[in-house]
Formats: sequence, C-alpha cells, structure tokens
Amino acid sequence: MTWGELLRRRWAVLRALVADAWAVASVRRGMVASLLLALGAISPAYLPENSPWYDIVPYLNTPPMRALATGLTLFGVIMLADAWFQLRPRIGRPLVDMRVVVALWTLPMLFAPPVFSDDSYAYAAEGWLIHNGVNPYNEGGVSQIPGVWAEQVIPIWRYTPAPYGPVALQINHLVVDLFGFNPYWSSTLGMRLLSMISMVVVAACLPALARRVGADPRLALWFAIANPVVMIHVIGGAHNDAVMLALLALALWMANKGRFLVGCLLVAAATAVKIPAIVGVVPVALLAMPPQPAGRASTLARQWHSALVVAVGTVATVIAFVVISLACGLGWGWVQGLNVPGMVSTIAPTTMLGEIVQNALNELGYYDIARRVVRIFRQVGMIITVFGVLYLYFRHAYRRPIDFLAYALVAITMGGPALHPWYLTWWGTFLPLTHFSRRVVRLSCWGVIIVLAFSFLQYADRNSQGIIGMVGMLAIVWAGWANDRLAFGGPPNGGGAGPSGRLRPEELRPDAFRYEPPSRRPDRRLVTGSTR
Repeated sequence: MTWGELLRRRWAVLRALVADAWAVASVRRGMVASLLLALGAISPAYLPENSPWYDIVPYLNTPPMRALATGLTLFGVIMLADAWFQLRPRIGRPLVDMRVVVALWTLPMLFAPPVFSDDSYAYAAEGWLIHNGVNPYNEGGVSQIPGVWAEQVIPIWRYTPAPYGPVALQINHLVVDLFGFNPYWSSTLGMRLLSMISMVVVAACLPALARRVGADPRLALWFAIANPVVMIHVIGGAHNDAVMLALLALALWMANKGRFLVGCLLVAAATAVKIPAIVGVVPVALLAMPPQPAGRASTLARQWHSALVVAVGTVATVIAFVVISLACGLGWGWVQGLNVPGMVSTIAPTTMLGEIVQNALNELGYYDIARRVVRIFRQVGMIITVFGVLYLYFRHAYRRPIDFLAYALVAITMGGPALHPWYLTWWGTFLPLTHFSRRVVRLSCWGVIIVLAFSFLQYADRNSQGIIGMVGMLAIVWAGWANDRLAFGGPPNGGGAGPSGRLRPEELRPDAFRYEPPSRRPDRRLVTGSTR
C-alpha cells in the first residue's frame, strides 16, 4: 500500500467518524455550548486590563455586558454538562468516537481568551523572560521585565517566582517563539493548542491502557477526555496540567509495551512539569517489569521483586529528572517555587480547615497562634498525604498499579496546600482505569457537577455578578440532578460490561476498539459501554 493510498484511507475514516459524530444531537449541542463559553470568556472576569478585546468589543466593562457574558457562560456550562451526560456509553446510545467529539467541542473556543482562568498569561510571560535570558525562578518573577507581557499577569503572580518545573518553562519559551513573540496569541491560541495536543496524546494512549486492565476504552475516553472539567479548565483554560497528563499517559503506554527506561524518562519529564507526577514511576515500573505469575514464585518473592523494580525505576527517574533539569539551564529555583501556589486561599481541605480555626482563634483573641495555624494545618496535611501514599502503595501497587496512581493523585490533590478545580483532572484521567463501578461513575459525575457549579460561581463573582452566580450555581446543580435521574435513576442497563464496569474476557480482544466504517457495521449501537 502506497503512502497516498494510506492517507486517502485515513482521510475516509476520519470523514466517516466526523459525520457519525455530527449526526448526534448531543455533539452539536456541546459545540454550541463551547461557543457560548468562548463568548463568555470575552468579559472582564479573567481578561487582563491591556487585553485587545477591550478595543474590539465596545462597552465590555459595563454592567450590562458583564451580565450578558455571565448569562451566556451559564447556558454554556449547563448545555455542555447535559451533552456530556447524554453521550455516556450505554446500550441504545449512538456509537461516536469521543476523540472526534472533543475536537469538535474545542473548535469554537480555539481563538477565545482563556476560560475560567488567567494562568496562561503567566505562562507566556515566563516564556518571554527565558527568551530574554532572565530566569523566571528569580525573585520578582515576570515583573523583572516590565511591559505588556508582565501587565497581562494578575498582580498576585506578577512578583512571585515561577511555581512550575523547568520543562514547563522551556515549553512556554517554545510557544512564545513559535507565535512570533505576540503576547496575546502566545497566551491564548499557543497555550490552548499545546493543551489540545497534550489531550490528543492522552486520548491515543487510554484505549490500550484500558484493555490492559480490563476496563471499557469508550467509558475511559468519555470520562477522562470529553469531561466538561477537562473541556472548560484544561483545554479552555489552557493549563499546563495537560502536558503533565500527556507525559504520564505516554509513560504508561510505553511501559505497557515493556519500555522500562523510556517510561521512567517520561515520568521524569512529567515531574519536571509538575512535581506530583513522580508517583507515576510505580505503575510504569510494575507495568514494564511485572512480577512472575503465581505458581512460579512465592508471594513474598513476587512482592520483593516488585519493590526492587520500583526502587530501580525511582532511581532511574530521579537521575533522569536531574539531567533534564540541568539541560534546561534554569537551576533549582523550582524548589522555592513549590511554596508559591499556597500563597492564595483555595478550596484545599487543609487550607479551609486552617482558616476556620484561624478565624475562631482571632475571635478569641489568640492572634499569635492564629497567624501560624494555617501553615500548621498544611504541614500536617502534607505529612498525612505522605503516609496515605505509602498506605496506597502497599494496598494497591502490587496487584493494581494504575489504581495506585489514581488514588495517590487523589491523596495529593486533597492533602496539598492548594487545590484548584483543574487539579481534579490529575486523577480523573486515570480513574476510569480502576474499579470504575456504576456507583463510582455516579459519584464521579456528581463531583464534576459540583466543580462546574463552583467554577461558575467564581467566574460570576469576578464579573461582579454575584446574584447570577448564586442562581446559576443552583441551576447547574439542578441540571446535574435531572441528568443523574435520567442516567442512573432507573435499573442498570444490560450489555457488555459486567457489574463492576469491567469488560468481559471475550471483549478484551486486540480489535476491541477498532473503528469499522458505517457500511460494515451491522448495528451502530454501543454494545460494550454499560457501567453497572
């Protein structure tokens, strides 16, 4: 087969996939929702003061325009969540490729400002610093070079060192170079394309990983890729967490093929984006070099082998991380930058509990203790997190290494000093590869709804539309409740997946996720996607 024939065949398959997706009303409704979110992003909520949108859109900073943008965003969030619920793989639902769905949903917000975030402006400014030979880890952060790049960054992050790893900063530098040193396009289109490419990598790796652990590939893509939190925060917000997730997913995929050292190198690169990725070395090591099957060695010998493999993988990852850090040429300032995310108050449980106790102590007059109580709660939370990760290692790593990764990332996000909505995608990406039962799916969907409601409330508050924010939050929860009743309220659907949501053995064949053109399909309804 020639290259031309291969490309024509691939193009025909792609056209068929897009046609199949476009024929589904929920996919079209999700695309309209993304357009509404893109329009809502053109509002003062997360736009910097020097944004070119203020010159393009008249009266952008007036209360009527703020209210209009907030209303459009509310409808966009509700429609996107509803479309996502409707696409959950089940018996009687059309068979669509979730990767095509995400591509279509992303198109309307491709050129829009960042959605529900202004972090990408800081990414671009840090890349601009490196282009000018200035280290973003230095004191003063992006303010070291005053001008339009630094002015795009909100004041609280304008004077702090970069909190990201050296690979993340060098990628930011590359994006700035590729987009012609334009402050707006580098921070919007450039960073969003980077997030999109990263999620494409995740989507390419998940099906093979799902088959390895006996999970449903379509369900994994539905929850990990087409998830509204991913669409709004990771892709819409253009967060560099997407790069970390892509490198982790690629590391697991390479480990699944037995590439031990390559997997460790990719984990090191992911860690050089964000530190929590280091826990990925455990599943990478155990997938690439699994212990001998039962009967060929004792349980103790197999556990010892697992611990040895993880130790070797950890050493290799640390060495690779040091080499990568030295090659980036930015020094070790990321160590000091680890404290930067905790400078703001977030929904992290330890921070919230510490602030509650702090307010109580202030009321009682214990001001000296109150100043330190939040820091104490955060330190205790980090200690509990370390012991929690160790417990999860001994509980899950030996038999279900990917379960360990998902649960360890849950512990890290919940026990850390800072927690933003997009942090939940760290473990949400790998959760469908665990024991993703019907109950867990339902609870996870409620988690998505709560995150969306909270994110919209934050957005409305920054747009000075508190009343719309409260009403909208209740509307999002109500919409989630209605979809929950429709999706999970009735008796479980029959179908291919068993009670745990795992695929039956006969469905774990190599071609279980192979695309068949519409003309060859005997039935265009999903047969392996039920989650019970």
